[in-house]
Amino acid sequence: MKKQLSVLFFVLKKTHRLAPSYIILQCIQTVLETSLIFAFIYLPAFIIEILTSDMQVEIIKKQVIIFLFIILVVRLFISIINKRISIISEVLQFKMIAEVNEQLLDVSYDKLESPKFMDQLANAVEPIDNLGANTNLFLALPKIIQHFITIVGVISIVYTYSIWVVVIVFMMSFALFLFNKARINEEINNAKSNFDQHKTYWYYLRMMKDPSIAKDVRLYKAQPFLLKKAKEYYQSVIDSGTLLYKNRDLRALAGRSFSVLVLIFMYSYLLINPNNVTMEASYLILLVNACTTLFIAINMIQTELLTANQSLVYLAQYLKFNEMVTLSKDDGTIKCDPEITSIEFKDVTFAYPDTQKNILENFNLLIDSKQRVSIVGENGCGKSTIIKLIAKLYIPCSGCILINGIDLNLYDYDSYLKQVSIIFQDFKIFDISIKENITFENNDDLKLMNALQESDFDKELVKFNNGVDTFTGKAFDDNGVMLSKGQEQKLAIARSIYKNGSLMILDEPTASLDPMAEELVYQHFNQLTKDKLSIIISHRLSSCRMSDVIVLIEDGKVKQLGSHQQLMNAKNSYANMFNLQASNYLQTQE
Repeated sequence: MKKQLSVLFFVLKKTHRLAPSYIILQCIQTVLETSLIFAFIYLPAFIIEILTSDMQVEIIKKQVIIFLFIILVVRLFISIINKRISIISEVLQFKMIAEVNEQLLDVSYDKLESPKFMDQLANAVEPIDNLGANTNLFLALPKIIQHFITIVGVISIVYTYSIWVVVIVFMMSFALFLFNKARINEEINNAKSNFDQHKTYWYYLRMMKDPSIAKDVRLYKAQPFLLKKAKEYYQSVIDSGTLLYKNRDLRALAGRSFSVLVLIFMYSYLLINPNNVTMEASYLILLVNACTTLFIAINMIQTELLTANQSLVYLAQYLKFNEMVTLSKDDGTIKCDPEITSIEFKDVTFAYPDTQKNILENFNLLIDSKQRVSIVGENGCGKSTIIKLIAKLYIPCSGCILINGIDLNLYDYDSYLKQVSIIFQDFKIFDISIKENITFENNDDLKLMNALQESDFDKELVKFNNGVDTFTGKAFDDNGVMLSKGQEQKLAIARSIYKNGSLMILDEPTASLDPMAEELVYQHFNQLTKDKLSIIISHRLSSCRMSDVIVLIEDGKVKQLGSHQQLMNAKNSYANMFNLQASNYLQTQE
């Protein structure tokens, strides 16, 4: 119960912040609908009362018309409010999902690579996006209040006649409650047990229509495999949905059946009781209506309580996700200004989350004096990990990273990022214009043209009719272009150059370029960074000759350090790797 209350308060607080009018309208709707319930309880008795009175016909007509007009106006207001609530509910759902996406933009990067966190994200979004848990909760809460008020008011009517009638109606309602509770618990357990199957099923469906893998699917004839995998989980989706609707139908049938039983009981009781012979017809009708309404209200409040509890169970995952989200932007307060001139790793040990192997172990490295540094080594030795740590995408398990002699964690993250330009190995190009891919609307035409020239992308622009306004991809523009991998890499380099950070890093960004194009890119890069601190990670050691310092990483530690000539003269690991690559390249040219 305590857990459900914490979820309820969390959702109410968030709803009040995102859509304050939603709760207000729900309260107004509750008051109006409750007034209608009592109006319909008294309406038949009221009509019989005035028809059997000595009032004049005109007065009777006038009173009935006024009564019905008031009901009509209230119904009209309820209809308008319901429509507005429905619209706000859709907007609220959109805002809640949008807020989750905003939180993902700020969440620490290590969480985005954590399967546990991503599963929790899916668990949090599913109840809102597909199950409508927040909508169901806010449909249930006003009904609970409405039916509670109705029960209190109706009991005050029936109690004056017979306490036993109230007791029997409550007993019948409780029996229906137990039945409904069992059905809803079965629905909740079914949803929990089938969540992974549903997620997997929708994954394979997305794969079937994902254009990014369309070539591989066709080339390797993967269609039968994807269809088979989807069909394996399809039955669980169907079985789950069948059980859900079966339970809902059973609950509806049980509710209607018990309503009929209450009517039979009430009329039988009134007819058998000899004291009712002298009872006025209007009071008799009032009692029947009151008892029927009492049963319906008790049944409905139980149903809505179960629905609310079900929604809170689902939304508990949403609360858990919010508790897991921690912002990593504002760790420090020191402004990183005016530029980065040195980077030092001091006894840094690092292992990726949920893994046991250390990628770096007691790692030490000093980069300063605006050097151009190349980091080389075999795959998996920790080259890209070093860059991720410098970008503060991850935090060292032990040791520290000093930027300009100050612990990286003490810097204001935004000011630090302004000084860092990085092109990662797995960079992404967005389905927006070339200009927006580079500038992200921080437009400076002079800087833009310089970035295009320095990256050698200006030669590609002549191929596109719309120049820098050409869309990359066809998601939003049929005239968009599909860039080659080499063109994408040049565009990513232009993006980094445009940012113009005081620390520039290339993490194997030229892997898809031919050696001539790669050489040209590095010449441009070296020219651009002659007065800056720069780091290059490259699997082609020929590019390292332009660097001031080459760092060879092996088993998470610095194996060799020095200029290209110094390392070649040492005739050790670096020289062996360089000569091997050179001989392989010469063989391919023969």
